[in-house]
Amino acid sequence: MAVRLGPYYGAASDTELARRQNAVKEIIAKKELDGIIAGGHNNALGGAVRYFTDYGNAGSHIQAIVIPKEGGIGFFGHCAFDGVPIPPPVQRGGEYAKGGPYLTSTSFSDDYIPSEMVKFIQSKGLKRLGFYRQNSLPYHFVQYILNNVPGASVEKIDDEIDYLMAVKSEEELTVCRETVKLHDRLYQIIPTILRAGRRERDISTDLKKAAFDIGMEEVNNVMVGAGNPKAQPKPCLLPNNVIQEGDIVDILTELSGPGGYWGELSRPWSLSDTPDKEFLQAVDDAVYMQGELAKIAKDGVPAVEITKALHKFQDEHGYKRSAGLFGHGQGLDMSMRPTFSYDDDMILKENMFVSIHPQMANGRVFAFNTDNFIITKDGAVRLNETPQGVMYL
Repeated sequence: MAVRLGPYYGAASDTELARRQNAVKEIIAKKELDGIIAGGHNNALGGAVRYFTDYGNAGSHIQAIVIPKEGGIGFFGHCAFDGVPIPPPVQRGGEYAKGGPYLTSTSFSDDYIPSEMVKFIQSKGLKRLGFYRQNSLPYHFVQYILNNVPGASVEKIDDEIDYLMAVKSEEELTVCRETVKLHDRLYQIIPTILRAGRRERDISTDLKKAAFDIGMEEVNNVMVGAGNPKAQPKPCLLPNNVIQEGDIVDILTELSGPGGYWGELSRPWSLSDTPDKEFLQAVDDAVYMQGELAKIAKDGVPAVEITKALHKFQDEHGYKRSAGLFGHGQGLDMSMRPTFSYDDDMILKENMFVSIHPQMANGRVFAFNTDNFIITKDGAVRLNETPQGVMYL
């Protein structure tokens, strides 16, 4: 088990972190760049910074890194003018760490962080910069660099780093498996808190607290939705219905375990011994198709083939086509490539860690099961031990 508590709470060993930093240096050299810039402002979709630093985001403040072709990483982010965005004991592979009390809500502070980035970029003589995840940093940050570093240019560089982050090392897979186990463990709590008369939000609140109690690092969503026979999870402040006898209650958890690796799990829970037959068929179809998609998800298969297979089944069985993501990569981002969509041209590789959650929905029913998988040369292997299908109280 790679997770440790000291000298700080993180998931990456020195060897693992060096592997990532060396790998990105190879990408920089291959693309003939002087360096790469990337950023993030949360822990659910801000994994680009954490992947190379093993340091999570505190709240929703902007973090940024500059990885030069030679030398250590520059760390930048919200902090006091005389402070550092990443504390010294955690600056593994770092050479420079500066920032300021920048807030997206105070325009006078716009230059605090990019001005420090420019100092580092100029000191290293960086001109041609790769920009990983263009939406990860504010527009002003990039414009400030271009306006204040003569001859500087930035270009999108996503595919190479996406593959690097998507294919997990053995150490990463160990941590991913631990995250999955914690999701299964959290699900064992549900029979003690789910009952008629409680609100949907009561269930989500109890599960969020329980998640932290068992060692989860962060909660993105605990979605709960009740109905009969149609029940769909509801995000954020919407789940305020009172659960009734005989309801179906759909519960989706999206949580990160120790070290910040994300997973998810969902099942429908029945408060009736005899749920609606059409609903039961939809659940059976969702579980069946999840298994079929897992068989297709082999090393070397284009991710889009998963989408084609699901839509074909849904068309043939009278279900609405899934229009959003019904599966995706996971890691230090809750959702990352590969995504199962028509627009993602990624090729599936062995040791990718993914969720697969096809839904079966029509005007009367909604059903899906969410599980976590590791892709192998023979297909995706399910990691969760929570029973599939309808859960009964």
